[in-house]
Amino acid sequence: MPHPRTEAGLRARTTGAGGALALVALQFVAALAVVQWASPGYSDLSTAISDLGNPLHSPWAAVFNDSIRLLGAAGLVLTYLIRPAFAWTARVSAGFAFLYLTAVGAFLVGTFPENSPYLAGHIHAIVSALTFAGATLALLLLGAGMQRDVRWRGWVGLTLGLGLLTLAATVLFALGSSSNLAGLFERLLVAPILLWLVLVGIRIARHPGLAERPRPVLGRPASRSTRRRGVPERTEPARTPSPRRRIRRPSATMRSWSNASGGSLRTGHHSAEPASSPARGEPGRPAMR
Repeated sequence: MPHPRTEAGLRARTTGAGGALALVALQFVAALAVVQWASPGYSDLSTAISDLGNPLHSPWAAVFNDSIRLLGAAGLVLTYLIRPAFAWTARVSAGFAFLYLTAVGAFLVGTFPENSPYLAGHIHAIVSALTFAGATLALLLLGAGMQRDVRWRGWVGLTLGLGLLTLAATVLFALGSSSNLAGLFERLLVAPILLWLVLVGIRIARHPGLAERPRPVLGRPASRSTRRRGVPERTEPARTPSPRRRIRRPSATMRSWSNASGGSLRTGHHSAEPASSPARGEPGRPAMR
């Protein structure tokens, strides 16, 4: 079994957490369907989901409350464990913070069901509002943060679309909580985050390479932002400076001879030649006989 601090251990831990997260979300969907089937007169359109956790309305309320508590407790731990599969940016970190808030809210929803007497009977409504707000902001922030992550760039549209759907359902639920479609609006609130958890968990479980640590560029030190980034950098060979051409400078003797003869020197060669030959009998050079 690989050590959890090694590269292989990190991949194994992250992929296992992804698969477990998908299973935890699916178990709540299954419990929701079973408890709803066992509750006579329950309507998907007009009845709230929270009624399934109320013993006065559902004979299997304990199953529903235990299932959502499991979703909250396990979801809090598993979302923390899949964090290395995402980039270390401000938006993604904020999105995961709201995912943690959503998980805590889901646990409190099961702990304080609809008939709970705490806070004058409003404790369930408060923790439900925290859960819905956390899920909405988490999807929107994660969708915005995925644009800078090449591993999740193809999921930007899906994540933002689910976040906008959750936001619209939140507004509709707040405006029509007493209407005959309150149950439909609440399901539109819960379904997007559950679908996202299942799909993301399956992808992380099937692609262990998503959890690789960032690697610095070969030949140059990694910057602080590079070390915090979740995307492995492209390695490049170290560049070696090209050799410069060595230019020969004329010596003092050659310069004095050139000034005396009125010529010019061409640097970069082993010999120096005057620009033009002086005339016959010109002073400064013996005449040819």
